[in-house]
Amino acid sequence: MDLVNIKRQQFLTLPMYETLKEETLDTIETFKVNPTGVGDSLEERWVYSYAIVAENYLNLLLLEYTAGNSLPFIRSQLEIVIDYYEQYGNKLRSYHKNINLPVFELFTVDGYCPCIWLISLCYLLHRKDLLPRVAELIDGEMRENVAQDWLIEEYLSFSDENRYDCSTVLV
Repeated sequence: MDLVNIKRQQFLTLPMYETLKEETLDTIETFKVNPTGVGDSLEERWVYSYAIVAENYLNLLLLEYTAGNSLPFIRSQLEIVIDYYEQYGNKLRSYHKNINLPVFELFTVDGYCPCIWLISLCYLLHRKDLLPRVAELIDGEMRENVAQDWLIEEYLSFSDENRYDCSTVLV
């Protein structure tokens, strides 16, 4: 890889890229087949493993973008990231027996930022077709969490005119 000429961030070095990529891939492979050590039950530990895998696929996508990989490649990988967040969401909702539990904890930076990144990447990579899937990760299956965050609603409403209109509640 000609990282020097194609990277999108001047401080990313080839050794740093290679180390981060290897560590991220190792983490993904470990937690695809092993539950974490955190949790009160095996089922809960698997929920955390699914979360780690999804988060690391997003980290890998961001790393590949930063390293200068082609936009068609990044565009194709975005769907894989969303697939893993959906798997995590299914495991999380099943464990908590709540089909409307949001996959992202919007009240924390660690939950809010990946949510905004996924929505933004759908627009930036011209994959608006993936936005309904991202919205369901937030809203839940019965859409109980719609309008929990104004910024998210604004972003999602750009592609879905049936989204909740936050401007109607502003006085």
